[in-house]
Amino acid sequence: MHDASNEKSNYVAPGVQHKYDQTLVVFVSKTCNDICDWCFRSRLFNKNEHENDQIADVSDVDNYLSEHPEIQSVLLTGGDSLLAEDDYLRKMIIVLNKHNLISIRFGSRVAIQKTESIRPLLLSVASWTKHKLYLVTHSVHADEVPDNFESLIPNEFTCLNQTPVLKGINDDPAILKNLVLKLTENNIEPYYFFQCRAIEGNEKYSLTFKEGYLLIEELKKRLSGIHKRFRYVMSCDVGKLEIISLSKSPDGVHLKYHQSKNSNEHGKIDLVDMDAVWLNNNEEVFIADGKYSAIK
Repeated sequence: MHDASNEKSNYVAPGVQHKYDQTLVVFVSKTCNDICDWCFRSRLFNKNEHENDQIADVSDVDNYLSEHPEIQSVLLTGGDSLLAEDDYLRKMIIVLNKHNLISIRFGSRVAIQKTESIRPLLLSVASWTKHKLYLVTHSVHADEVPDNFESLIPNEFTCLNQTPVLKGINDDPAILKNLVLKLTENNIEPYYFFQCRAIEGNEKYSLTFKEGYLLIEELKKRLSGIHKRFRYVMSCDVGKLEIISLSKSPDGVHLKYHQSKNSNEHGKIDLVDMDAVWLNNNEEVFIADGKYSAIK
């Protein structure tokens, strides 16, 4: 599997990525409870991984943060951050405590799958750090969210959720509405809905920009204002782009740079093909006749 978002260009040390100025991404686990068909990092789970796709060394993170005081937030990811070895995770957090960060984020799917079993770890994490804590869950359907989730998560964590929009799985405004309401009831804030990252093998899950935009707008019609603070975005090589509107003249969809690899492009708006599923700027997407194409 190829590197769908050219992550290899963001590594500053093995297991450590610095793509956006204020955020450092640290790989603390190569284990996941699931390996979803639509996972854009499934390369981590096979033998063909890039040489930098490995667990970060604590000292590398310490040294890099010392050299980059502009970093405000660290995202611990993988794999699943909550499947990292406890002792290693404790050492990582102790190092993060040395630096003038604002927040630490934990990306996790096991948090909603086995909430009771990970509660002791979350309590430990809360006792290890002085920083603001975020738990970012990954759920695609309301049935995945435990009814007792809120009662099991320590108060020190603010919970957010991000969801890929998947054709044939949750591309229905009623399904997404139920998910948003179930998340909200359990004190999980819907954060991002993602355009399905177009990687080899997941063609069946991909919507065009137009299809995805109209779906999310139909979802918003069914929600009160307080429940639709999420953004519909795509995450790719150049940044995190919000899909904001359709254009009739010329035909296309407007993408706004919500986060940008090149900070000078923040807020920039591009017009792209509404019938595409991904950008056409030479990014590898689907294999067709031995070549990559961004068009379905």
